[in-house]
Amino acid sequence: MDLSALNWNQISNTIIGIILLPFSLRTLKSLIDNKQTLFDDDLTKADRTILKQAALFVLLPIVVLVHELGHLLACYVYQVKVVSFHWALFWGEVSWRGTVTPEAPAVIAAAGNLFQLACALSALLVALAVRSPAVVALATYTYLWAGFSCLVFYPLVSIASWDYDFAILYGSPDKRIVWGAALIHIILAWGFIYSFVSDRTKLWFAERTRPVWAKEFKRTKETAQREGTAVSYLALAWQYYLVGLDGPAEKTLQIVEQLDEENLDVWLLRGYIMQSQSKFDTADYCFEKIVQGNSDSTLRARAYMAKGHCLFEKMSEAKLKDMQPVLTSYKHAAQSAKDLADPHYYMAIVYKEEKNLESAEIELKICQNAQRQGLNWLDPVLANMARQELLSLRNASKEKQ
Repeated sequence: MDLSALNWNQISNTIIGIILLPFSLRTLKSLIDNKQTLFDDDLTKADRTILKQAALFVLLPIVVLVHELGHLLACYVYQVKVVSFHWALFWGEVSWRGTVTPEAPAVIAAAGNLFQLACALSALLVALAVRSPAVVALATYTYLWAGFSCLVFYPLVSIASWDYDFAILYGSPDKRIVWGAALIHIILAWGFIYSFVSDRTKLWFAERTRPVWAKEFKRTKETAQREGTAVSYLALAWQYYLVGLDGPAEKTLQIVEQLDEENLDVWLLRGYIMQSQSKFDTADYCFEKIVQGNSDSTLRARAYMAKGHCLFEKMSEAKLKDMQPVLTSYKHAAQSAKDLADPHYYMAIVYKEEKNLESAEIELKICQNAQRQGLNWLDPVLANMARQELLSLRNASKEKQ
């Protein structure tokens, strides 16, 4: 058997398609099983994860099939013989032969990508037209995957290996085709990248996929514009931060500083923004501005807790096991505001991380009896989490016995 005659590229891509097929089937099953919760008005983080997977493992393969059908249609237009047609979920190929005009190979190569772009733009139009948060999210994710693969990923792979569609397109002997294709490609790629990174499009996506947040955001923005106070603009900055809009959040914080230079709450949110970007040292500097400043006890406790969170994340990423600096920050928080229960919960989590289960249980008991001891929660959700952690510890102790 002559192994050199085998199309190894086709074989390898088919194998990859077979390997990824279970992911597509599992994602499709997940869509069906969760359709009731997915398509309500509350689009949770878990829902968005499923929809991202659906766009990648279910809809993108369909887009790839449409891509190949574009090549196939162009072959029929030029009346060339189609030697083979292959489709393996994330990859496809149309082979042809025949005598054609000089521009035909470039047009046939471009046709598949034009069909894929049509799919991407259709998904975008659906996202703009519908009201369902889940459909908006699914259509937007499909637009992003289809656009990225067609305008960025595939061109880079094609040109780097000087093979496939874009090598044929940019290798055309007709320079008008080359320069025309390059100009159109640059414009479309720029537009796609802008739609991906722009704060305006991110805000649009947040408003369309998080209706509860959108209502609160609208009220907060109207209040800030009407009152024009540092407090109202600070609330608006927090709204931006909640949906990952760090740029608008920082710009709004600058407005707060112009209205009230002494407002230390600015540094708490700024620190959280830096931490979300993994700029831990800068985040710690922001929290330290509150600790060293003339802040009230609650704000100082929040800053110490934020320092603890920041240190915990930083040390976890660095795979460091010494949690004493984190524990010290939470202890400072508890000392700064002795009426708060929140620091005790965080101390319990650190003790549990250190396998100091006895100390963890003591802190969790404080949390459980917070109301009796006159302690308040900044984050009421932690009260239930503390009860669950305490129950988990006790069950673990019974199993050991």
